[in-house]
Amino acid sequence: MPISSPHELALMHRSFTLRGVHAASAVALILASACAPGAEPPPAAAADAGPLYRYSCPDGFQFDARFGEEVAVLTLNGTMTALPQVISASGARFAAGDILFWIKGNEARLELGSTVREACEATLVEES
Repeated sequence: MPISSPHELALMHRSFTLRGVHAASAVALILASACAPGAEPPPAAAADAGPLYRYSCPDGFQFDARFGEEVAVLTLNGTMTALPQVISASGARFAAGDILFWIKGNEARLELGSTVREACEATLVEES
């Protein structure tokens, strides 16, 4: 059965594990270590939560996303950011700090502080 949206992919990856540790737990550990003074950036393994999608917004802005167990790992301007999944009435919503990423079907809304990008279209770049 073909996957019709990143949201369906995220649901399929609920049981995904990363080197024997659930992806959400691994991302939490990586983020905690990344916040420590003098910490190294999160390793690339944090982004290996699933297939890679590139989102293209109408204003030309692009960003990448991978979906794991209740987490989306976004690459925004070269920086990886893990967003835990939060309650959503429709679609899948991920948020942390001043970043909100909301997907429904093949479209996404990205809020970076006061900057809002809507109708960003997903393209599958790389299978996991």
